[in-house]
Amino acid sequence: KVFMLHIGGSGGLEIETHILNNDTGRSIVSLENETPGFGDARYVPGEGFFATEVKESLTSRRFCGWSNYKIPNKDVVSFLKKFSDEINDPELYFKGREVDVMLAKAEITGIQLSANEKQNSRYLFGIVYQLGSFVIDVQKLLEEREKGQKCVFTPSGWIDLEDNRFFWLRSVKKEDMVIEGERTFLWMGRSRALRVFNLFNPEIISFDYSKYPALQALKPSQMADDEISQEPHIGHLRSYQKEGFKWLAYLYLNNISGILADEMGLGKTHQVMALIQRVVHQQTDARILVVCPTSVIYHWRDKFAQFYPDVSVTLFHSQQRQWDETTQNKQVLVTSYGIVRNDIELFESLDFNLLVLDEIQLSKNKDTEIYKALSRLRAGAWVGLSGTPIENSTWELKNIFDLILPGYFPDKKEFAEEIASRLDEAECPIAQAYLLQLIRPFVLRRVKSEVLTDLPEKVEEIYKCEMVESQQQCYNQNYENQEVVEDLKTGKPTVSYMHIFALLNRLKQICNHPGSLEENFSRFKKLKSGKWKLCRELLKDALGSGLKVVVFSQYLNMLSILEEHLKSLDTGYAVLTGATRHRDRVLKRFQEDEDCKVFLCSLKAGGAGIDLTAASVVIHYDRWWNAAREDQATGRVHRIGQQRNVQVFKLVTINSIEERIDAIIARKARLAESLLNADLTTSLKLFSREELLEILSIG
Repeated sequence: KVFMLHIGGSGGLEIETHILNNDTGRSIVSLENETPGFGDARYVPGEGFFATEVKESLTSRRFCGWSNYKIPNKDVVSFLKKFSDEINDPELYFKGREVDVMLAKAEITGIQLSANEKQNSRYLFGIVYQLGSFVIDVQKLLEEREKGQKCVFTPSGWIDLEDNRFFWLRSVKKEDMVIEGERTFLWMGRSRALRVFNLFNPEIISFDYSKYPALQALKPSQMADDEISQEPHIGHLRSYQKEGFKWLAYLYLNNISGILADEMGLGKTHQVMALIQRVVHQQTDARILVVCPTSVIYHWRDKFAQFYPDVSVTLFHSQQRQWDETTQNKQVLVTSYGIVRNDIELFESLDFNLLVLDEIQLSKNKDTEIYKALSRLRAGAWVGLSGTPIENSTWELKNIFDLILPGYFPDKKEFAEEIASRLDEAECPIAQAYLLQLIRPFVLRRVKSEVLTDLPEKVEEIYKCEMVESQQQCYNQNYENQEVVEDLKTGKPTVSYMHIFALLNRLKQICNHPGSLEENFSRFKKLKSGKWKLCRELLKDALGSGLKVVVFSQYLNMLSILEEHLKSLDTGYAVLTGATRHRDRVLKRFQEDEDCKVFLCSLKAGGAGIDLTAASVVIHYDRWWNAAREDQATGRVHRIGQQRNVQVFKLVTINSIEERIDAIIARKARLAESLLNADLTTSLKLFSREELLEILSIG
């Protein structure tokens, strides 16, 4: 029973029987119904392929071998993939005859690339694929594709045209082709060339990069470790953050764009700040634009001041913003998405060396004015920051790439057919592999479980925000005409600290949310707060990353507002206050129930004696007078048993008592130590008269 599989005259495959049963002239075999098959053919290890059904029973079917059975063209690729091992079984072929190499899948061992001309931003590429000792021009692939063939047979094996590395052939237009004899050259822009060649191992691409330096991005390279060691400004970064910096530097050096998509809490801001410092150090006249949500504008400013004070940074923000000579001369300009939208005529007149889009997923919708404004900006390289670049569908990722790398992703038709339609409704391994191949060179994502193998780090951040106009008015009204302020100003010998406490407590609640005041609580949904907006964004990011969150506040009404918000989102939560009964049940639910995502806790109730290690994000909604009390509460999350890096956010309203209290405590370490375990009245007495005036000042 020896069979031979060979390519037919019309390109199909033929199974030919060469030794048949001596008695009947044909080989007959009983096959179980589960026997692997393909169309009318069935395969039996050691026997070969059989066809033509003879008899059927409940448990088996009888087949005889055909002297000539043809696999139709449309089924050839599927057949070869399904029986790749069986086809190479030497027992099924004439003794001494080797298996036809054309039936083995070809391996692309090299790509000979040439760029013969350049017109505007497009290059005329010549593409020759090397398969061992055999080479084939892209022209042959295009011709077979045009005929509707799914594969191309070569002396070195068959090329699968349905391989996602060749999907791009479908979108080649005739006007992009220049045919010269047996070779075809293709006009492509750099972004499209990146897509075509990044699907292959860049090490196999042969190209003279010196002729067209702009195509260096096709060349596999990165900053060397010895070059990194000469960057003194990154000494504070963790090892994975240094790798992120190297990756960002590689993108920038090649004038290409990408997305740093590390999980929340891994320090995306620190990595891109290191890149910015390097850029301005090497190019003193560099201009860099950072676009971010309004709620984190001051966070960017403060982080630069803390880690890179030599970098000149300005905020272009608020209704009082002015584009003057001072602003123009700054190296780094930080603004919000809303300002870019409103002032796009100004921004599109500027050229930037680097453009950073923080929380780039905010620009995922092509129909928004923000997206349209961003698409008009000009920069040598774009860097997007996001822990959740895909929130709802693959189209969001395409929109983001169309913004930062226009022309790289497949066009709308190809993307819909090959990726979106297959992934957004169901799981498709082929489409998923294609999408991953596309984005892998330009998206860097690490998660905490991969990079934090030592004792989890606690990263604390102070996030600052502004009051909205109505909130500011409420704050000013409650501050004005306060007798205790006048007593402090005039130097009255005795000061009522209880009256000061009442005033500060009221102003702090307004900073939180005007609706948290008792007289406003019933209508809190109608009132607005800058800090409330910031908190909702932090919650959205954390929950979108699959992280559990603990929110501390010293005000029960604020916890109630948070509770109503989580109910509206249908998000599972638990609440712990001084009045909570069965604390152990509440804690157990948060620790063990995967659906319980948020733990709302009053600072006093959650300060000690509880374990909240299921969370990895802590939000201190309002600041306590005693920094040690805050640290004690944070310690409920960042403690033995914690497996993840802990991110701590402390929210502070600028131009308010919150900002001034924070500044005074931060610069007076001695005072912070003395406040340990002190009650509020005692704590206030430890502030000098001048400091109390500073806290209560408006300007």
